[in-house]
Parts: sequence; structure tokens; C-alpha cells
Amino acid sequence: MRGENGLGINLREARGAIGQADVLVLGFDHIKQRVLFDFRPGPGGPLIRLVAPVSTARERLTELHTLRPGIPDPQRFIFVRWPLGLDSLVESGVWDVITERAGTGNEKARADCDGALQRLRLLDAKETREAIAGESYRSLWPKGGA
Repeated sequence: MRGENGLGINLREARGAIGQADVLVLGFDHIKQRVLFDFRPGPGGPLIRLVAPVSTARERLTELHTLRPGIPDPQRFIFVRWPLGLDSLVESGVWDVITERAGTGNEKARADCDGALQRLRLLDAKETREAIAGESYRSLWPKGGA
């Protein structure tokens, strides 16, 4: 699957990685927050939440220890940078693969996935508005034209 910017993602590989990951962190180019999916068994089932970006995998593991104390380190931890935008994640069916993995037999996890997607849509719309209005973005070109 390719975006208009030429960036692409191999959907089969993405689905396979999601199916094998103990912890998945999903990031987007234009949304600062990441989505953390911790599929490991534990109290309350899988953990799904929006989290701030970190600089290293070690920082993320430290955060996981705080969020889920007593659960051993994940064996398979992956970060997927989704370069094609939020709508393509849903339209490609990859979001369904993630929610199916998280929510199998766990209605709370399924609801958490729905809530995360709703928050991502709000953040996506906010970033679009800010880019158009120039609130947190700058143009490369001077005002007033050529």
C-alpha cells in the first residue's frame, strides 16, 4: 500500500508483526502521541492507551513497568510508524487486525481500542485544522506571495 508521498507499507508484513508482538506501539507522522497496545496477559487484560513519544526502547520498557508492574518484559516489542495517515490504517483493515487481537474475548479491550481510535481521530482533525490555520505550523514561503 502506497501513499501519495511515495511512502508505503507492506500490509502482509504489518499484519504478521501485529500477530506476533507482545507489545505494539503505533506512531504517525503528524500526531505526536503514540498508541500503545500491550497484548500480554495480566490484570484487566490487554492494555491499550495513548502515550507520549519516548526517545529509546528502554524508556518505553520503564513506562511499561510502571503501567503494568509485575509483568515480565515483552519478548516481542515492535514500533510501527504508519506513514499513510489514520484513514488508511482503518481502510486497509490493519486497525481491525489490531482490535481483533486485543479484543478477542475481552470487551473492555475492544472498547479501549474504540476509544483510542476516537481520540486519534480528534487529534488528527486538530492537526489538520492547525496546519490550515497556521496555529502551530509555519509556511516555508513568505506571506504575500512571490
